[in-house]
Amino acid sequence: PGFATPVTLQAIYLDPSGAHAPALAMRYVSREIVRTARIVEEMLKATLTAFERRDRDLVDEVIRMDDKVDVLDREIKFYLARVNKATFTEQQAQRELELVSNSGDLESIGDIISKTIMPDARKYLLKGLAFSAEGSREIACFHARVVKNFDMALAAFETRDELLARQVIREKEELAEKESRLKQAHLERLHAGLKESFETSSIHIE
Repeated sequence: PGFATPVTLQAIYLDPSGAHAPALAMRYVSREIVRTARIVEEMLKATLTAFERRDRDLVDEVIRMDDKVDVLDREIKFYLARVNKATFTEQQAQRELELVSNSGDLESIGDIISKTIMPDARKYLLKGLAFSAEGSREIACFHARVVKNFDMALAAFETRDELLARQVIREKEELAEKESRLKQAHLERLHAGLKESFETSSIHIE
C-alpha cells in the first residue's frame, strides 16, 4: 500500500521570505512540522500493518519514509538558523525553541520506528514468527491508543488548544501504566510456557 502523505524529499513550506520576518518564519515552520508529523503518523500506522500483513515491502517503505523525516528535520533547523533574530521578541525566541524541539521529537519517533521496530519486523517475517492470539490483541489495542494520542497531539499543535494538550498528557500517563500491565501479562504467558510468547518475547516487549 502506498502512503497518502506527500513525500517530496525537500521542505515545501519554508519560504525564504521568512528570513527577515520572524512571525512569518514561525508560521512556515509550523506548517512544515505538521507535514512532517503526517509522514511520521503514516509510519506509525504502518508498523502494525507490516506485522499483520507480513509485508516485507511495507517494512522497506517505512524505513525509506524515515529518510524523508530526517531531511525535513535538518531543513527546519537550518531554516530557523537563517532567520534574523535581531527583531525576535521573547515570545518568538521561546517559540523557536519549541519548534526545534517538536521537529527533533518527530525525528526521534521516526528513528524508533525505522531503527528498532522495523528491524524487529524483518526478523519476525524472516523467521516466520507469530504472536500469541492474546498478545496480538494486546499489541493492536495498545497501538490504536498510541495512534489516537498522536492524532490528538497533532491537533493540539495545529490549533494551540491547551485543553486538548492536557488531555494528550493525561493519556500519555495512562499509556505508560497500560504498558506496564501489558508487559506483566506477557511475562505471565511466558511463565505459563506458551510457545509463541517465548519465540516472540523480545519483539513483543519492544
